[in-house]
Amino acid sequence: MISNKRWARNVIIALLIAIGVFSPLNENNDNVSRSLIEVVEEDRALALATCSCEIPIILNSFSLVTEGDAYVSPHTIYRGIGIGGTLYDSAPTLSKVVSSNYRSDSYVYATSNPTNINYNGPVEYGKTLKEVGIDFDTLRCIAAKAKSGTNGGYKIVVFNQGGTFNTYDLNNGGQGEDNGKTIAIFNTVDDIIIDKTNDGRQFGPSIFAPFSKVTVKGSAGFVDGYIIAKTFVTDSSASSLQLHGDYFQGSSNLTCSAPDPTAAPTPAPSPGPTPAPTPAP
Repeated sequence: MISNKRWARNVIIALLIAIGVFSPLNENNDNVSRSLIEVVEEDRALALATCSCEIPIILNSFSLVTEGDAYVSPHTIYRGIGIGGTLYDSAPTLSKVVSSNYRSDSYVYATSNPTNINYNGPVEYGKTLKEVGIDFDTLRCIAAKAKSGTNGGYKIVVFNQGGTFNTYDLNNGGQGEDNGKTIAIFNTVDDIIIDKTNDGRQFGPSIFAPFSKVTVKGSAGFVDGYIIAKTFVTDSSASSLQLHGDYFQGSSNLTCSAPDPTAAPTPAPSPGPTPAPTPAP
């Protein structure tokens, strides 16, 4: 939860922008710009100091979770979906099944008609993700401080930029069926595109990209792991795609960078010696 101090500073900056005192494009706003940077850094440091270094277990029940909108066309989604924005059907003439292999719960905040999506498990509409226990602030915090590594047979690969990715970017010669052994964590707001390898292998790892738009091409065949994204896109050409939701099983092996011990800049030292103490009476 944002502190009263940081909330007040954010409101002040917003008001300055609204009345034209400060513009993000104006180079003559150094003092306000520094204040804005301090707010962002303070928020980030506080988040790094307070979130757990473990991916929430609730995500294991889903094949797809988005903070915002999702454009869905895969014909088979093995587990539930959690959509924090609006669910769109990218191929409304094609019948699709959610929770096809597991009777998982699904949560959809809003849906756009028409859709041709059938649920084999329960589905609730109108609930926010926070109401069901999924907090994207926490997920972004984890992405921001997670470290690449291999531990206990599980592999974590952290990317700090977007682009197009396939299984070989994480596991050279790896299989499409990853069986929950690998996760790609994206600490970037760049767009992420998922595709097959040059020799036709599907995408095996889980995708953890809470800052990013994730697009999965139909040519990827399937994504074996789950997908956590800010927004999600597939188009009508991806109608043969499958989302397996074979979740990353090494969350307890995740390691994170140490938080910045200082949540805000320390005061500058005094320019000179302080006055001598007052003599005792």
